[in-house]
Amino acid sequence: MAPGARARVERAPQGRALRDSVPTVEGEKADGPGGGPGPPPAPFLAQRIGAWRRALVIAAALLAVQIPMELHYPGWRLSLPIRLGWVAFLLLAIAFIRPDRPRLARASAYAVGMVSGVFASALVAASGGATGPRFGFMLAFPLVVAVLAPDVPWSAGAMGVVTLLGGLLMLGAASPRDPWFMGEWAALSLMATGLAVIGAASSRRLYRAETRARSERAEALLRLAEAERSAAVGRLAADVAHRVGNPLAAVKANAQFLSECPGAAALDPDAARAIAESVESIDRVAEILAELRNLAEVSQPRGARGGRAPATGPGDAAELEAGPGARDVAGGG
Repeated sequence: MAPGARARVERAPQGRALRDSVPTVEGEKADGPGGGPGPPPAPFLAQRIGAWRRALVIAAALLAVQIPMELHYPGWRLSLPIRLGWVAFLLLAIAFIRPDRPRLARASAYAVGMVSGVFASALVAASGGATGPRFGFMLAFPLVVAVLAPDVPWSAGAMGVVTLLGGLLMLGAASPRDPWFMGEWAALSLMATGLAVIGAASSRRLYRAETRARSERAEALLRLAEAERSAAVGRLAADVAHRVGNPLAAVKANAQFLSECPGAAALDPDAARAIAESVESIDRVAEILAELRNLAEVSQPRGARGGRAPATGPGDAAELEAGPGARDVAGGG
């Protein structure tokens, strides 16, 4: 086998590897049967879920750093357990965001946004409510989620809705009530939540476009690898047919010469039968070579069929049919 053909044939496992690693358009693979762990995820999905897990670790670290500040509030006996519970919840959620369970990971990411909204509202309420210094940060919670997890828009939306309701409850409990202030604050909260959702959705669309582009590239590489493998098989078949065809023609010519020479009648019957069987076997080998030539024609790309180097010409088939090659060999013998 030629070195180039061998190298291209050995590239076939790469085609299978490309086929296994091609991500879906959504960049996700479904869970296994019964909701159990599915096949190994695409690399892009694993990176995405890994980013979610890192976002939870960062959020938990930011909350934990502010734990000493709770001691400066009169209601620290209530706010401190809320903050600690929030940190523990974020760390616990990491166990449910797993690369081998993409559906569970996505549902957990949405649940984290909603439950974090409840923790945030409770923490602000325990720290002074609408008159406390932390109430203004209620508008920023959905934006923080959009920054930490930019490809999960509905998680930011869920936190924005929960913090909006919590803020309205705190404003309603404040004294005196100001309906205009409540309405303006609700409008600002909706705007912040909308911006967070729009930004996260845009990031998700970019992620899907990148995943689709990578998927198309992987598919193109897969088709190229299969085309190269098919072309290598065709060149190998043509080379084998060419290299075997010429010696086989000489063997057939010699066998026919022995069977047709003037002293053939004096040969032993077993020897004559052996020569006849040899000629029949050579004809069967010639049929196999013809199939190899057909395989070479099918396997070669359309643009390369006319310039194939180790091609077998019609003279090989003519020689195997006892044409001019047989007469040359017979005359030389």
